[in-house]
Amino acid sequence: MIKILGILTALALVGTPLTGAHAASTRYKVSATVSDDKLDITSGDGSNRSTRIKGKVTGGPVKGKRVHIYYRNVSTKAAPRTFLRTARLSSSGRFSTTWRPKDGGRYEIDVVKQAGSGKRAGTDPTRVYVYQFVSLTHLFDRAASSGSGYTDRERFGNGTYYRDGYAILGGGRAVFDTRGFHCMRVNFKTGLSTRSSASRGTIRVTQRRTLVTRSMSKGQVYKASKTVQKKMNASDKITFSVDRRDDIGDQSRLRFVVGRPVAACTYPTRSAPYR
Repeated sequence: MIKILGILTALALVGTPLTGAHAASTRYKVSATVSDDKLDITSGDGSNRSTRIKGKVTGGPVKGKRVHIYYRNVSTKAAPRTFLRTARLSSSGRFSTTWRPKDGGRYEIDVVKQAGSGKRAGTDPTRVYVYQFVSLTHLFDRAASSGSGYTDRERFGNGTYYRDGYAILGGGRAVFDTRGFHCMRVNFKTGLSTRSSASRGTIRVTQRRTLVTRSMSKGQVYKASKTVQKKMNASDKITFSVDRRDDIGDQSRLRFVVGRPVAACTYPTRSAPYR
């Protein structure tokens, strides 16, 4: 009886579907990483504009075979999945390739080892944030702003001017909707407009909390410091506002200019953003 039970048990094991570790061997396993997941394609020295996509494939003999690499910029409308290139596998299944993206955004990267040699396909996703300085004119929130507007080459402070700028009157504000674009730095210059008949005023930059407050006189120019630039977060709008002066009846007499406001964001400039 014991012998018969042993034979039946063996037959049952033969007929049992593969599960767990046994089933895993029927699929290629891909492990992918990037050398730098935060790129700045507008960096001055060019040292942070590319990343190395690398990893390993296991699950069977793969020497000389290739993985297919795809990317998708989820910050853009439609966000199509685009083929990047293939990378050859070494005898140990390792691969490596350098990628230099051309547009800002949050990218999802898929490394795929296609099916073959009796193995099912395997894939592993990874992510890269690509920052670039973009003009905040792309993100101006007209509905949330008041007493402000775009101005071109308006001189302020000591005669400085820029093609892109915003004039803000006393009691007014210029709001930029940077939410969702992972903006990590803001840069700008500001001062009283040469057209302002008021000779002094106070400007504030806020993003839920105050980033900077400057009380200025005509002829002065303030440039955002690196400390101010790094205080930004991705979850709040950024607001430039000019304090109202109660000793001035007509607030249009007090006029500030914010010159060339830009931010380092994952905002795509070559393709249409998702909003």
